[in-house]
Amino acid sequence: MANVVAFANFPSGVGLYQFDTSISNALRDGTLPSLRFLHESWTSFTGLQAVNLAYGTAYYAVLFLAGRIGGIPLMQILSDVDSALTFEQSLDARAGFNLETLDGTFKEWLWANGGISRASSWAIC
Repeated sequence: MANVVAFANFPSGVGLYQFDTSISNALRDGTLPSLRFLHESWTSFTGLQAVNLAYGTAYYAVLFLAGRIGGIPLMQILSDVDSALTFEQSLDARAGFNLETLDGTFKEWLWANGGISRASSWAIC
């Protein structure tokens, strides 16, 4: 499901093979884009490395959210947005998250599942 949602408009030349490395490196280095920034500035990402990081972050955010709330509520969010609700209104109604809360919970999940030492890097994020 995350593949379908995150890669619906995937540009050619960007590949899944670097996601695990680029996401964990960006998380560790404090350069992982916030979900707010992704939501509001999606078209500002240029260059293969930045686009790869943006798509990778979006992919893992969708994967996290689908695991947390399930596929049906996630699809309902997409349907709501298609029917005139804002993404944030639907996210709150269907998942109980605002973007900042989702971002923090998502990054906690990445730390827990990325094999990155939280103690050595948490302060820079």
